Amino acid sequence: MQITIAAVKIPLPLLGDSLNSKLSPSKNSELYSKDVISFMEVDIITPAQKLLARQLTFDIEQRKSLLLTGPNGSGKSSVFRVLRGLWPIASGRIAKPLQRISKETGSGCAVFYVPQRPYTCLGTLRDQIIYPFSRDEAEVMALHLYEKGKLSTEITNILDSCLKNILENVRLNYLLEREGGWDANMNWEDTLSLGEQQRLGMARLFFHKPKFAILDECTNATSVDVEEQLYRFASDMGITFVTSSQRPALIPFHTLELRLIDGEGHWELRAIKQ
Repeated sequence: MQITIAAVKIPLPLLGDSLNSKLSPSKNSELYSKDVISFMEVDIITPAQKLLARQLTFDIEQRKSLLLTGPNGSGKSSVFRVLRGLWPIASGRIAKPLQRISKETGSGCAVFYVPQRPYTCLGTLRDQIIYPFSRDEAEVMALHLYEKGKLSTEITNILDSCLKNILENVRLNYLLEREGGWDANMNWEDTLSLGEQQRLGMARLFFHKPKFAILDECTNATSVDVEEQLYRFASDMGITFVTSSQRPALIPFHTLELRLIDGEGHWELRAIKQ
């Protein structure tokens, strides 16, 4: 497969026109959208007042994933911090789907973040995948998403069956035998290698099935073939991802590349053509 990357320019007036019917205003610099993440003339500025990217403007539509690249120190992690709401928006607007968690179904996650070293919680192996849900919430979610119409007495089996399939897809099914089953309670950060923790982080993503995923170097400790399998599975699930990575093998899984050029405000947006 030969991959070429062609630069594209997005007319700024059209961005606002295309989003007007999908957005509702909030009290700050964030807007809520139904099925798109949009940066509209956003300045990425560090707490030390260093400008990393000037007037970032782009859309991430569903099924059109974006690859974020650039040299070290150019601001890739800073873009994610702004997107996640950890840093305030100094200038411009960001639109993203509103998080709405339903107590009845347990579903509704719109944007899910997977860091380079995923958080491991206190609890069982099962808890590592369903986090931040409780077991009861996860059982309801599994019943709603995977096995509608089943009896309540079967819910636990449905959840564990769902989780087992996910472990197989991230190539961690051996943990069930090695660690002693779903109810094994370990210090998981010490028990699992970084590669295993990253695959477990992706298992958590697959369980929650969000519309969008922010993937911050979250598979760089896995082999290339495992990494490709994880991204292929995410694509098959319909998850649109925003990825920070330097691995060329991930290019085919994305539609756009946002390159931060120098950490001095300059950037470019390119369409990835395969």
